[in-house]
Amino acid sequence: DAFGATTENAAAYAFLYVWSETDSPSVAVATGSDDWLMVYVNGSLQYTIDEVAYPTGRGCTIGSEYQGIPLSAGLNSVLFKVVNGGTGFALSSQFIDSGAYGTTGFGGYNPYAATGLGYSLNP
Repeated sequence: DAFGATTENAAAYAFLYVWSETDSPSVAVATGSDDWLMVYVNGSLQYTIDEVAYPTGRGCTIGSEYQGIPLSAGLNSVLFKVVNGGTGFALSSQFIDSGAYGTTGFGGYNPYAATGLGYSLNP
């Protein structure tokens, strides 16, 4: 059942457009997922949290990963693919000020503080 109950061994996608005024080689994004995650920017795979790193899956901890992703000047497509092996199924993501990571408001404290743009998906 795709809506309501947790779907085992399935994938879900979150897609968004992000506007950047300039070319930005490393925009900070904090993510968390249950179980595995792939992040694509403008069609190119940027990073993967997979079954090699977490062979039995994991729960979603908001801000558990912190990566830099490249954005081109103008409109950029960002695709998050979260894969569920079993039980819980979740995604969190937030574009943040790279200097603020690990301070109050980031890394799982108050994930959607005023200085960042974020969302959370938990079907």
